Amino acid sequence: MSTASPLPVPDSRASIRLRVLAVTLVSFCGIAYEVMLTRYFAIASYTEFGYWVISMAMVGYGLSGVALSIFRGPLLKRSRGLSLTIALALMVIATAGFHYTTVNPFNPLALENPNLWQSELVNIGLYYLTLFPFFFLVGSFLGLSFMSLQESVMGLYAADLIGAGIGAVFMLALMYFLHPFYLVCAILPVLFLAGLSTLPGTAIRGKAVIVFLSLVMLAGCEYWLIFNNLAHFFEYKAVYTALHVEGNTVQDEIRSPKGYCVTLDNFTERRDLPLSNNLGLLNAEGPPQGLGLYRDGNRVTSLPKPGETTDLSYVDGALCTLPYVLRHEPRTLLVGAGGGFRLAEVTRTPLPSLVVLESDDVVFKNLGSASWRNTTTPASTLNAEIVFGGPQSYLAGHNQPFDVIDLSVEYLDGGHANIYAFTRDAIQQYYRALSDNGLVSIPISIRQFPGYAVKEVQTVVDAVTREGVRAPQDHILVYRSEWIARILLSRAPFSSEDLKLVRDFCDERSFDVSYFPGIVPEKQEVWNELPPFSIDDNAGAPSETKDALTVDLVKLFTPHDANAPEASAAAFDLGAVTNERPFLNSIVRPANFNNIMKHLDLLPQSEVGLLVNYAVLFQAVIFAGLVCLLPIAKSRSIKTGFSNIARSVVFAASLGMGFLLVEITLIERVSLILNDAVTAFAVVLSAMLVCSGLGSAFGGRMRNASQNGARLAVLAVAALTAVFWLAPGQGVPWLASLPLAAQYGVIVAAIAPVAFAMGMPFPAGLRSLEGEAKGLLPIVWGVNGAFSVIASPLAAILAFRWGYTLVLTMALGLYVIVWMMQPLGPKRPFEESR
Repeated sequence: MSTASPLPVPDSRASIRLRVLAVTLVSFCGIAYEVMLTRYFAIASYTEFGYWVISMAMVGYGLSGVALSIFRGPLLKRSRGLSLTIALALMVIATAGFHYTTVNPFNPLALENPNLWQSELVNIGLYYLTLFPFFFLVGSFLGLSFMSLQESVMGLYAADLIGAGIGAVFMLALMYFLHPFYLVCAILPVLFLAGLSTLPGTAIRGKAVIVFLSLVMLAGCEYWLIFNNLAHFFEYKAVYTALHVEGNTVQDEIRSPKGYCVTLDNFTERRDLPLSNNLGLLNAEGPPQGLGLYRDGNRVTSLPKPGETTDLSYVDGALCTLPYVLRHEPRTLLVGAGGGFRLAEVTRTPLPSLVVLESDDVVFKNLGSASWRNTTTPASTLNAEIVFGGPQSYLAGHNQPFDVIDLSVEYLDGGHANIYAFTRDAIQQYYRALSDNGLVSIPISIRQFPGYAVKEVQTVVDAVTREGVRAPQDHILVYRSEWIARILLSRAPFSSEDLKLVRDFCDERSFDVSYFPGIVPEKQEVWNELPPFSIDDNAGAPSETKDALTVDLVKLFTPHDANAPEASAAAFDLGAVTNERPFLNSIVRPANFNNIMKHLDLLPQSEVGLLVNYAVLFQAVIFAGLVCLLPIAKSRSIKTGFSNIARSVVFAASLGMGFLLVEITLIERVSLILNDAVTAFAVVLSAMLVCSGLGSAFGGRMRNASQNGARLAVLAVAALTAVFWLAPGQGVPWLASLPLAAQYGVIVAAIAPVAFAMGMPFPAGLRSLEGEAKGLLPIVWGVNGAFSVIASPLAAILAFRWGYTLVLTMALGLYVIVWMMQPLGPKRPFEESR
């Protein structure tokens, strides 16, 4: 009687199709789980920690390559049975991973506590320990499929990418219907189907019993996730306190990929606006009650209560009222509606024209509701032109002049893409859109760090200097309350009458004028003391001036003094915010790392995101280095020669980093066009993955697919980089002015050829690893995943220091390396794909 073959028998076309289906479904679930976890961290914790999910996924994929390389022979013998086991085990692992993630006591605020941050590193490690197994098994399933069907690797890799693209779109669409804490429930049935698709190729008896037991397993996991779901808002989120106020009611719940929104009604919810402490002396009432709008646990704005009229007397004591004192009955562009309150506030007296730009879809829909129109008192608000979008998009297609361009105080925190309203490029557009005596009013929070206001003033200076203003200090004025500063930019130099109105307005309301043309700091009376902020142990004695912002701004406008403001240029980057470097609240310089660690408790919470990137990059580099040691350890068992091993490792590492660097850059550019980071993520990710998958499938029909695919990828990325270098931002105004559907079409059409070409080199390289080089396939798979971990934090750090065009240029360099370092395999005749 013949014994069973130690290696899998040749696969029929039907079994190959089923394996392609299984790869598609498992890849679908891998990216869906990743997207789901990113949303979970954004809601339960902070968005910045979504970087960990990418890191965890790529670490899992990288180590799966290591395991497949070490145990290649035994795993190949049992590949079919293992594929079934892995697909079904993923249901349990996904359930357990999510459960233990929800009970992790991690507190990001403790990272800034010198006595507690070490214990939080343990909790971060627990996140990795909890979630790593899922991505390890996904990577193992995919890698095992590539190894066992290497002749069909082009089609399998295409299925991998297309499945991931569909999974991302599916999960984003599901966010409209399911609560974010229950999205994981939709992934398990797909894993069950993936397991079933591997059954026909296995020599296992009692398949019906396996199907039944798998259904029981699926039901048990779903029951646990639904009835033992411990996901919750952590106590440091703003919504946590509001939800626990006595008598609180949830008025509305809105689910979408842009965020999980709730509208709350309780006695603590009021119009949140910087107001004078002298409201009584001004015969003004306090801010009105409203509804609190929260997105992902963070407070976005206040909404007027339906059916209630608003007493607007409090506006006399508001910090944002000054521009309307300086310019009477101005033609106004309002950036951000303040939930709807802001329209009523600026139209207490009729305005000749009012255009309101609102980028928050919830607020925008509320502005169109009958209940809101019945709530606002001034009839003139009914004539306002309300536009959904951001200022750069709007001003690109409109030329009418404005007397006041007013940014609402909550606009910056309303969405990731709203930072583009504060960049040098946006301010140049504002300046061009002003009438001869027009004003721009820009709010900046100084609650955590006054240097943010200095950074924005530097941005304004750079913008107007590029517009030909020779003495920008004569066109800029900064005044503030205790926690909010407003920067006024005037098209014409501020007159003596303007300055008198400013001083009278601020003195009457106990606001401080931190800078105006001709200021003498020693003579300024300070109502709200603002101490200097520094983490430099060698900083000199603080100034006697009680307003640190005044000191910093006077230094900024002193031509002969090249020193940085008191916050110290050695510690902080206070350079201009641009479309190329859209970072206002990320200022830490790594060169001052020792002082940063010693004064971690002083750092603003908004700086944690950048520090997380540095931490993830550090661990990613160590991990990638360890994975690269594997080929050295295996060099004796792989008879293809050290030169080809080295080429294969460099090839895989360059592709892993290059692909993600292009993807991240495109997401950031598209978020500027669409004024929405989540939609940009969905459009770019799905287009990149699906088109790359199609490119991989097409590559199997090409003669010499390895070299030709790499050549096409280099040319595509080179063309994209040339557009960024030669015409930076030129296409953005045109694209931003198109209808939304047309924007999607143009973006996908622009991405498609680049992604199509980028999908060819990697599977072609895998297919070339034949004969004695077959043992390199799992190593290449692991190295590719390991170096993909590096790309995400590296892109953020490079963009912070030098801009996204440099990130794309680095990607081009990596693809040139890919072209030069294709793995060497036996020459193949031209073959039609199966």
